Amino acid sequence: MNIIDKYNEISIIDVSEFNLNSNKFYATRETADLQKLYNEYLANPKGDNLLKTLARLQGYADDKGNIDVGAYINAYTPILDKRKEG
Repeated sequence: MNIIDKYNEISIIDVSEFNLNSNKFYATRETADLQKLYNEYLANPKGDNLLKTLARLQGYADDKGNIDVGAYINAYTPILDKRKEG
């Protein structure tokens, strides 16, 4: 029996139905979630907020632990906008 890999020359990103770079619905939903979290952050900058955690995990914190949420938003928003364009 001869088994041939018909996906040998196709990357997994092309086979997967979930592709962050071409899924406009995901980018639109993520933008809405990001805006909601940012508004919550602006209302209470000292409170717990997922946006602060995401910013810290992505490296937007200094050596003293100060988190730069604005820099994270400024970097991530253009990425989502580009994904929405397709």
